[in-house]
Amino acid sequence: MIGLYIIFHLNYLDDPRVTPPPPITGAEHAATGFADDWWFGVILIIAAIVMFVGINIDKPKLRSIAISVTTGCYAAITVAFFIRGVIDYRFNLTWILSLQGLFFIAYLLSSSKGGSQHAR
Repeated sequence: MIGLYIIFHLNYLDDPRVTPPPPITGAEHAATGFADDWWFGVILIIAAIVMFVGINIDKPKLRSIAISVTTGCYAAITVAFFIRGVIDYRFNLTWILSLQGLFFIAYLLSSSKGGSQHAR
């Protein structure tokens, strides 16, 4: 879902309704600019499709690859939203996604390392 949102709302983080002026600095844009680019959305969608296929045809290798890619993507999104929402203290709710990302990453790592039976 995040991948689709990114593709249909390109550069949403640069929208003044999300990120009020003043505009972000070059260093901040370099660290967070990927989070609303089409190619990042495509990576998330492909990882989701690979995970879906891996689950449905019962291929643990595909699931592991998809979990690794998804974990990396969510870690990158978490860092980007942390920078934009917490450190930059702009008035938006991106810090909530950052917190959600931390929990999601912890869940993915727990389940991929042989966590509880419910997690697998």
